[in-house]
This record gives sequence, structure tokens and C-alpha cells, in this order.
Amino acid sequence: MSHAIPITRVSQSRLTEALRENSEFGATFSDHMLVADWERFVEAASNRSLRPASFSPALTPFHYGQAIFEGFKAHRTANRGLAQFRPRENFARMNRSATRLAMPEIPSRSSFEGVTELVRLDRDWVPYREGGSLYVRQRNFGVDDTLLVRPPIVPLSS
Repeated sequence: MSHAIPITRVSQSRLTEALRENSEFGATFSDHMLVADWERFVEAASNRSLRPASFSPALTPFHYGQAIFEGFKAHRTANRGLAQFRPRENFARMNRSATRLAMPEIPSRSSFEGVTELVRLDRDWVPYREGGSLYVRQRNFGVDDTLLVRPPIVPLSS
């Protein structure tokens, strides 16, 4: 079952041809990000404009390292289209790591749909130069506002 991921677009992109084609890997961010509350992933996921996030100093990643990251690339094809490099395998790795850290798995299908829409939304950021790509970096981290040692909040119920 497919669910539309709400989108909040930036009013004006910062993108220029020079920024797209000459950015150092990992140093420039596109205009949007996918944000999801895993307790209500389907209802709460949204693609929104890139912005800073504020966190409690008691979050579990800061004290117990309860955080995961993975990434994959979107790149131009020979006909100037877009391709994502093995995103489903990326989500599988995320979920294996989540299991090892006693964290809930992310719903792969919903997350895949959200990330695919994010790549479509920021498709103009994908360089045309040889070897250029848009790097999609997902992260998953505990958000408990406590110093208690325990698995994070209970995962989605089926």
C-alpha cells in the first residue's frame, strides 16, 4: 500500500551550476531532507526543507552511541536520467544494524518511497559530471530524553 509523503518545498533553491558540479563530497547539502518519526512513520514522514535540528543533551546517541547511518548514491545515467545505487540493500543494512543496537527497524517500503521522492525532489542537485552523484545519507537514532540504559521506545505495532 502506497502512502503519499507530504512535501514542503523551499521557496527558492540555493542551487547553481557551479555548486552542483564543483561541490566537495559531503560538504554541500541539497535543499530538502526526509524526516520521519518511526512510531508513526507512515503518518509522520515528510520531505521538508533542509534546516537545523535541536536536540536534548540527554539523547541516547550522545551518551550510549545508539545511532546508525547508511548511505547510497543517486547518479546520472547515460541518457541524463537518474538511478539510485542499491537503495533496498541500504535499508536492509540499516535494519540489521538496528537489530544489533536493540533499535526498531525502519519500515523499508515507506522509507524507500520517501527517499525516492526526496531524490526526485532534489534531482537538479545530481551532477552531470563524470563520477558525480548525490549522496543520500540516512540516519536512525534513539530519541529517549533520559540517561537510562535501555532499548529505545517500543517499535511500531503491526
